[in-house]
Amino acid sequence: MIDTIQTLAKGALTHFKSKVQRDRHLLWSLKVKRPGWVYEMVFFAHNSMPPEDYKYQFIVDALFDFGSCDDPKAAISKIKVSPYYKDLYSWLASNSERPNYCDKYAQNTASHGNIIELIRGGQLTEKREVYSLVLASLQKQLKETDTA
Repeated sequence: MIDTIQTLAKGALTHFKSKVQRDRHLLWSLKVKRPGWVYEMVFFAHNSMPPEDYKYQFIVDALFDFGSCDDPKAAISKIKVSPYYKDLYSWLASNSERPNYCDKYAQNTASHGNIIELIRGGQLTEKREVYSLVLASLQKQLKETDTA
């Protein structure tokens, strides 16, 4: 029986597979055989963005963190962004919607810092969004499991 977000997140993680790229980064994707709710969670967490490697990575990170922590809100508060400039630039350049996350960060914090601070803040903003959407999906699934 699934009775916690932690257990549900660990179970959801088993429906992902990874592949190592030439540059040694992992690419995540869903396995062919997976429950419909996991597919819906991934779709929901993409938040109208087409399937995309960084979103998949953030979804897997969220599931791992929720599966490793008793308190989902604590997991969200501990989100880390990449410390490497190259990774931050790659994230920013990977989708034309990403600068919007940087703008949103700047507006919400009234930050006028350097470009790296804005990009880090943008990545943090996107990760928080993904974590929140994954958590909402897990909570919905937990509620549906309880009523079944």
